[in-house]
Amino acid sequence: MKLFKRIIALAMCAVLVCAVSGVYAQPLFNASVSLNSDVTYLSYNEDFDVTLSLKTGKNYFAGPFSAQVFYTNSLLKVTSAELNKTGKLYSCAKTYSDAVLSKSMTDTAKQKFYPISWSDSNKSKNDFCNIVMVPNVTDRTTSYDNLDENIAVLHLSSGSATGSGTVFVSADSVKSSVNVGGETYLSALTDNGKISSVRYDYGSDVALDTSNAKLSFVVTDLGDVDNSKTVNSIDALMILQHVTEIKVQTGDALKRCDVNGDGTGNSADALAVLQIATGLLHLNDIYKK
Repeated sequence: MKLFKRIIALAMCAVLVCAVSGVYAQPLFNASVSLNSDVTYLSYNEDFDVTLSLKTGKNYFAGPFSAQVFYTNSLLKVTSAELNKTGKLYSCAKTYSDAVLSKSMTDTAKQKFYPISWSDSNKSKNDFCNIVMVPNVTDRTTSYDNLDENIAVLHLSSGSATGSGTVFVSADSVKSSVNVGGETYLSALTDNGKISSVRYDYGSDVALDTSNAKLSFVVTDLGDVDNSKTVNSIDALMILQHVTEIKVQTGDALKRCDVNGDGTGNSADALAVLQIATGLLHLNDIYKK
């Protein structure tokens, strides 16, 4: 009996130690980031947008907010980014808010934004846009509340290579080899509406859900009939010449004539090429998957 009581006492002490050390501690706050875009399929040199959104709960307002949106640099590039200047978060952080492209950083500066688990090879394949918004209580123009809004819009473009690529926020962005504390974080507000001096890092105090923060894109050569790595009016003319049998296309060139994916190159494809070339449509709008 004494042995049984001793075992129970030791077990209770172990549970107490674990609780104090944080083994069973739950994150204080929950947050999620998501990415959205209207396109999946892209032709050469197509412009498109990706929207970054942030959602928080438990009477939790965000700021400072920092996150890196990575993208496959062999296929895609971020040309610029716009912060949502009508949002609640920006209303508290307009003095210091920025979107900085890794292309403009030195190699040393970039290193602290890559996840600590990434290899040099993975780093070389992905560039990023760093979004940062730091609140200042004197900036505030909206009431404090839970947050569920778009943070920024990233303007991207496909290049002249084909393949599959991604745009994503890494769940591992919490820590890097240079900044072990992490470069993806939030801070909370106290119940009386004052900005807390405590910084809450993802992975410990903040549970960050990134499951909806990854988009896949496919860049194809459809529409580039002459294989010039661009889609333009010349390609549209070549499709019309094929349709009227002035100059019939064969092989890979014939496959590239079929822009809408209906199995043949025709006048509808020629029109679609012109619309893509002038930015009136995306390949995604007409391609039959």
